Amino acid sequence: MSRFDSDHAYRDTEAGDTAVVGRLLERYAVPVKVAAFYAVVLAAGVGMRRLVDGPNLELLLSIGIWFTIIFAACTALLGGVVKAVAAVQRYRHSPA
Repeated sequence: MSRFDSDHAYRDTEAGDTAVVGRLLERYAVPVKVAAFYAVVLAAGVGMRRLVDGPNLELLLSIGIWFTIIFAACTALLGGVVKAVAAVQRYRHSPA
């Protein structure tokens, strides 16, 4: 009859989760860095917009925030297209 050691099982699960997160970060290093960049730029833009006093600066920062959102969306779409094209090329060149 086997005994269940919950403390040991928890540590194994935690180590497995950490390994999975590490592998995902290694595999998707560039998209994670790009997402972090856009998040920081967007947060800085929103923070600066709240701090400025003049309507001209507020308008300029609003435009910058919208461009950041648009560029982030286009970057995500372009990344998806590149992945799709790579998958199609792998499919076409794989031996059948």
